[in-house]
Amino acid sequence: MQKASEKCLEVFLEGGVAVQVEDSFENLLFLLESDALQPEDFIYLKYKDGCRAAFRKKSVMAISEYDD
Repeated sequence: MQKASEKCLEVFLEGGVAVQVEDSFENLLFLLESDALQPEDFIYLKYKDGCRAAFRKKSVMAISEYDD
């Protein structure tokens, strides 16, 4: 029996850093497209292991969602 695949979300930041976070693609895309956050503002997310991260909106180069 095949187990159900889990969605993974990776955030690619300036400097070639890629991190896996535990959030939805839609939520992160909303934050990135929102005019409420300025480029210098921080986005707070949680890593897959439960630790937290904060990075500036302008530092996000790309996001990718895929099946694990």
